[in-house]
Amino acid sequence: MKLSALLLSLVVIALPTTGHAFGKKAPKPPAPPAETQAFPTRDILFGKFLPTVFTLPDGKTKVDMSVELPDLLLTQLTQSQKVLRVTDATAAATDAGEGATPARYVLKGGLTSFEANNVTNSITIGYAPGVGDIGGGVLTGAEGTLSFNVGSLEMDFHIVDTQRQEVVAVGKGSALTGGVGLTVDLNFGGIKVADDFIYRSAMTPHFQKAARDAILQMARDPNTNFLMDWSAQITNVNLTLGTLFFNSGARDQLSVGNMFTLYDNNSMRIGELRVQTVEHEQSSAVFKNDSDGKLLNSARNGDAVKIFFKSAP
Repeated sequence: MKLSALLLSLVVIALPTTGHAFGKKAPKPPAPPAETQAFPTRDILFGKFLPTVFTLPDGKTKVDMSVELPDLLLTQLTQSQKVLRVTDATAAATDAGEGATPARYVLKGGLTSFEANNVTNSITIGYAPGVGDIGGGVLTGAEGTLSFNVGSLEMDFHIVDTQRQEVVAVGKGSALTGGVGLTVDLNFGGIKVADDFIYRSAMTPHFQKAARDAILQMARDPNTNFLMDWSAQITNVNLTLGTLFFNSGARDQLSVGNMFTLYDNNSMRIGELRVQTVEHEQSSAVFKNDSDGKLLNSARNGDAVKIFFKSAP
C-alpha cells in the first residue's frame, strides 16, 4: 500500500464517530410554551329572573319564563361553552337568607320580548316590555297544527359582581337571524302544560338559541375575562425543580402557556408565571424572568395566583 493511501485510511479511522467536530449541533432544549391569555372558568349563581308571564291559546295555561329559565339556561351553559359554570342552578343570592354570604357573581335578566301570530285564526302569543301579556284569541280543544309567525323572541342577561356592585358581563340573544321572522308549526294537541311549550314543542330550539346566543356573547367577551376576578393558591414550591404548583387545572380550562401573576399574602406582586403542565385540578408553573431564583425563593404556599393581563380590553 502506498504511503498516501495508508495515511488516508488512518485519518478516516481516527475521525470522531459523533460528528460534532464537523459542525453537527447538539439537540436544542425544548422551547418554553408560548405565552397565552388565560380565560379560566368562572363560577356563577342564578339570581331572580324577570317574571315575564304569557298565556297560551287555550286561555288558561300560563308560561312564566322566570320559572322556566333556570333549566333552559343550565342546559345551554353546560353544552355551549366552558367559561361560565353554575355552582347551584336553583339558589339565588338574593334569596340566600338573612346572615348568609351572597354569591360573588350572579346572573340576572330574562325574556324581554316574544310575539307569535297566527293570522288565520287571529291568535297572538307573547310578552312585550312595558305591556306584559299580549296574547289574544282562544283556541278551544285544538288538536291540529297551526302555523305561527314569530316576530320577536329576545333575551337579555347580565352578571353582577355583588362585592363591587357592578355589572361585569352583558349578553343579548335572539331567536331571529338578521331580524327576519320565523314560521313555526305548533301542534297544541301535544302542549298540555307550560313545560311542553318551552321544552317539547317546535318552539324549543328557538328558545334555546336565544338563551345560547346571550350566554356565548358574555363568555366570548374579553371584558368578561378582565372584569370577573379569578384566583388560585400555591400548594407547593419545589426549589429543586424551580417549579410552583397551584390548585387549578384543566377542570377550570387552564392550558400550557397561560400567564398568571403571583401575589403574596400582603397583595404585593411577586412576578409573572407561565404554566408548564396541566392536570385535572392542578397545574405547575415557572417564573417568566427569574434567572437568579430570587422570585422562586420568595414564593410561599397560599400565595395568590391571578390572571395576568398585558392591558385592558
